[in-house]
Amino acid sequence: MLEVHPPHSKINSVGEFFLHLLTITVGLFIALALESAVERIHHRHQREQAESDLRQEIRANNTQLAASHKAIAREQANLVRAMAFLEAHEANKPYDSSGMSLAFSIVPLSDASWRTASATGVLIYMDYDHVQLYAAAYHMQDEFADMEQDSLDSFLQLHSYAVGNPDLTRMTPQEAGEALVDVRHAYAHLDALEGIGQTLGADYKQALAGQ
Repeated sequence: MLEVHPPHSKINSVGEFFLHLLTITVGLFIALALESAVERIHHRHQREQAESDLRQEIRANNTQLAASHKAIAREQANLVRAMAFLEAHEANKPYDSSGMSLAFSIVPLSDASWRTASATGVLIYMDYDHVQLYAAAYHMQDEFADMEQDSLDSFLQLHSYAVGNPDLTRMTPQEAGEALVDVRHAYAHLDALEGIGQTLGADYKQALAGQ
């Protein structure tokens, strides 16, 4: 808070009055300029720190995303084997079911830095175009997380068959046909997840290149 103090001695002329007024005015301008400079420095520090945190978070997420591509490929290969087994079983044909797996990997992607930057209002000090790139990347990251949850739900549905019938070779052709629908559904979820992941990876690269 700026304070203006009255003169310490009596003003004896108009000239002294205007001199005192000029001194106060100049002092106020200097004080306001210094305060503004301090705020700009503080805002710049906040912006640089937020951008550094966002870049670090996106790089870490991009590394996790790369690992998810490999996991999705393995999961799709497992589902292809499961479909082949169920199609054969539905047609009463033999099929080697050994080695089949229905594992699903969750990829943790963080948005803590983005939420912090949004909540503290520091985004208003950043370049608008850069903020748009960040926003697009984190929006697609939310889409990836939603599809990941849908994929997990479809895998849990598949595991329910194993719980109800641990020896899958004892499934009836009708049960195999019903399970086949769910396996194809799970595969479709994985395919969509991979597509969103590819878009997310491109958004990550744009956000990082926009600095």
